[in-house]
Amino acid sequence: MNANLQKLFQAKILASPGATYEQKVNEAAVLIGTGAAFQGLLVFCILVVIFLMIFIRALNYHRGNSPWDSASKRR
Repeated sequence: MNANLQKLFQAKILASPGATYEQKVNEAAVLIGTGAAFQGLLVFCILVVIFLMIFIRALNYHRGNSPWDSASKRR
């Protein structure tokens, strides 16, 4: 986690009025966990997109529509 994000969490936790230390720690854990979950979801989506691109290219190659030799077929 980068320093700016940690400063943001610390400012939000310290600004919460009337909360006990345990409540502030729990709030920080929820915020950090939510950020980690979104980051994990983003990485998962990127990997799925990359896998689909490779799969579609392999499927086209298997059908004989290779993007590498399509230029030579057009001549």
